[in-house]
Amino acid sequence: MSACFVEKPHLPQGGVGLAAVGGRYRGLLEAPLHRLGIEALWLPDDGRLDSRLAGHADLLLAHLGGNNFVAAGETIVKLLTNRGIPVILSENGLAAEYPGDVPLNFCILGKYLFHRLSYTDSAVLKAAAGLETVDVRQGYTRCSACIVSERAMITADAGIAQAAALRGIEALIIKEGFIGLPGFDGGFIGGASFKTAPDKLAFTGSLDAHPDSGRILDFIKAHGVEPQFLAEEAIFDIGSAIPILTL
Repeated sequence: MSACFVEKPHLPQGGVGLAAVGGRYRGLLEAPLHRLGIEALWLPDDGRLDSRLAGHADLLLAHLGGNNFVAAGETIVKLLTNRGIPVILSENGLAAEYPGDVPLNFCILGKYLFHRLSYTDSAVLKAAAGLETVDVRQGYTRCSACIVSERAMITADAGIAQAAALRGIEALIIKEGFIGLPGFDGGFIGGASFKTAPDKLAFTGSLDAHPDSGRILDFIKAHGVEPQFLAEEAIFDIGSAIPILTL
């Protein structure tokens, strides 16, 4: 494996070899990830966050493209640097209540960084100087956006969809809910999915019980992307996975 250098910041160029995933999901996902040839870097829960979200990778680590990562704490910095991966320590810290938990929960598609910019970590804004920032109302931007390709996403958030459409990114708007997240009414589609290759998109579980299942599958296939399903149970939010190394 080699360090992941991604011209398009959020997508792996080849198959993902190593991805950061919340350690609390190890029992559910280690075997299916292994079957896909993906090694997981299991992230420990962060006690500063709400206990229901404390292991969500997309609150703890972010990828800005190339070898540019930002981590929300020394523990994760050490995990990555021990693997020879350079990483910047976040500046804003974390807190249990929103918006203190979302400084790293931005979404990048192509040259655009979408987030509630008043909540974005200062280290991210410095490191992402080459990207065009787009202010949206939703602080859980990465959670809310399932990235299909550089020009396509799936979301239940109309504001994110509108901001994307204005920049030539096609957005499929789906119904809210129908994604498991213990302790909450529902999770987010972006937190329940992640790219494993440019032409592959993994979902944590089955879409069968989602009312927009057919539309979701048709949409991703129309963009030349193949769905992968990690578990047989209904889709659930894990805070996504952050690709780190590619094959």
